[in-house]
Amino acid sequence: AEKFNVEKFVYVSSSMVYGDFKDGMKEDGRTKPKNIYGEAKLTGERMVKLFSKRDGLNYNIVRPSGVYGPGDMPDRVVSKFFDRAMKNQTLTVHNGKNKIDFTYRDDAAKGIVKAAFSQVANVSFNITIL
Repeated sequence: AEKFNVEKFVYVSSSMVYGDFKDGMKEDGRTKPKNIYGEAKLTGERMVKLFSKRDGLNYNIVRPSGVYGPGDMPDRVVSKFFDRAMKNQTLTVHNGKNKIDFTYRDDAAKGIVKAAFSQVANVSFNITIL
């Protein structure tokens, strides 16, 4: 970053850092990942903050939620639902208590770009469509 005069670093994290989160989760909400993916993303966030403090580099952290769209992996929930719907098969939603906000990949990309060029620095942004 120093070699290329980077003005701001954007780290793409995940809403999975929250673990069990509720609608309207704020960026300063409690983080308590429930799986290794969420823990790895939270560790990445901590490293960004440490390097920022050490090197004086501005950053923003973005936490997209449930990104989907063309090119998505076939074993994710949106892909599975579309596949089953196209085959006129039953969609299983279990007890209906599991929730996630889905964000189309183009919307997530726009949010990441906005975070990069924002005048605000050294903060986290949730990226989701509610």
